[in-house]
Amino acid sequence: MSWAQWMIVELPLEEQLSLEKQARVPLSCDDTEQVRRLCAQLIKQNHLQQVLIKQATGRIIELESIAACADLPL
Repeated sequence: MSWAQWMIVELPLEEQLSLEKQARVPLSCDDTEQVRRLCAQLIKQNHLQQVLIKQATGRIIELESIAACADLPL
């Protein structure tokens, strides 16, 4: 796997369809208060996931750098 190739997200068709189905549920909901609460929760969850991904990516880069340096002859 080439460098940073692991960061490319490719969902199988079944997952894409499942995701699309889930994404359409709030569009058909008549309870606007429920949709507002869901939206607020998703914003919070998205932010926490972005921070986690940023931290994990930083750690992966650090480990890849260490591994790359270990392969170099001194």
